[in-house]
Amino acid sequence: MQNCWVTGSKCTGIGSWGHKHVTIQNNLIEHDGTSTRYDHGIYATGKGLVVTGNIVRHNSACGIDMTTQGPAQSTLSGNLIYDNLINLFLEGTWAASRSRTIRS
Repeated sequence: MQNCWVTGSKCTGIGSWGHKHVTIQNNLIEHDGTSTRYDHGIYATGKGLVVTGNIVRHNSACGIDMTTQGPAQSTLSGNLIYDNLINLFLEGTWAASRSRTIRS
């Protein structure tokens, strides 16, 4: 998903569950969700995820919640994340692998 304005969703702004090689790039994601527990700006799980160049702000729960699975390289870089309940939450194999890039 690229170059979109995602706003006013009653749930998560952009979601991708268990897919491989998903790119979420250059989007404005704001004012999404009603639940402070489940509704994130971006929620993505999978292998080889690329989340880059997004502005993620004013969402009910996490700005970005990412879970990586397995050894495929995932990249989180160049994102502006602010004014969410929790700005960034990473799960999965981020800490166990050297093939991750985090520069948000």
